[in-house]
Amino acid sequence: MRLKIEKTPGEKFDYAMSFTKELQPEETIDSVTVSSTQRYSWRDTTARIVDSEEGHEPEGSANFAVFWLKGGKVGEVHDVKAQGTTSGGRTLDGFLELRIVRKKR
Repeated sequence: MRLKIEKTPGEKFDYAMSFTKELQPEETIDSVTVSSTQRYSWRDTTARIVDSEEGHEPEGSANFAVFWLKGGKVGEVHDVKAQGTTSGGRTLDGFLELRIVRKKR
């Protein structure tokens, strides 16, 4: 399943992607790597879309990958991939479709 969210270019916020269904009992998300590409052009947009400033670094928090989203231009669609490494050593991938809109509906 691919999650879908919208944001305006000026919004900047944290997002928690759940891995609850994929985790084994007692297992947690220990670390997270996040990347993004602009749909159709396949350009790497990680630096423009994923905020990794001090204090906003992607991180694992129990059953979630937590990361910050920023920027973008109206009309763009970005495919965001969050890769979590678990306390059990497994690697799990989560996907998000991020649409940049003029204003939220």
